[in-house]
Amino acid sequence: MAYLHSLKIIHRDIKLSNILIDDKTLTIKLIDFGFAQVMPKRGYLNQKLGSTKYMAPEVLLKNRYDTKVDVWSATVTIYTLVTGKVPFKGENSDQMIELIESNDAGQIFKGLN
Repeated sequence: MAYLHSLKIIHRDIKLSNILIDDKTLTIKLIDFGFAQVMPKRGYLNQKLGSTKYMAPEVLLKNRYDTKVDVWSATVTIYTLVTGKVPFKGENSDQMIELIESNDAGQIFKGLN
């Protein structure tokens, strides 16, 4: 991800199913660059692309965003790997989106006890 960002490339769909591990070298590989884009000169994008439960609030809200949204998605992915749970879980899709948009960090840690 750091390498992509150094080239001004944003992935926009980092999630568990887009990460592979080479079993011989234990190298982590990021796949599926269907939503990837070179960052424009003005430095921001605003399209709502990616997988909802991994999307940063600014993507869901269609606000201006940059490569930092990949860091959010990677963090959600790591959280899911470590805990076996998604950090924002609502009764339905709308409630999950509401939790992500509110950026309620307290909600993330409720179930960790």
